[in-house]
Amino acid sequence: MAFDKKIAELHNKIDCCYNDLTVKFEALNSKIKYVESLLRSILSNFQEKQFKILRTMLLQILSPSTKKMSLHQVIRLPILRTV
Repeated sequence: MAFDKKIAELHNKIDCCYNDLTVKFEALNSKIKYVESLLRSILSNFQEKQFKILRTMLLQILSPSTKKMSLHQVIRLPILRTV
């Protein structure tokens, strides 16, 4: 009888530990998903900003006023210093 009681207590402790770990694992998993989505958002915003800067740079480099500029002058354009 005492052995059965000890086994029941042991099973109860194991179940409690399993449930606690499951809850903690699910919380960690949701935090990881949140961080991944945040990183994806930051990365996409960064890429959009980079694309806009590059597009502006190309348009400024290819504009008629810059066709007669030397490469050194083009590199010193204000838009290139912000990158």
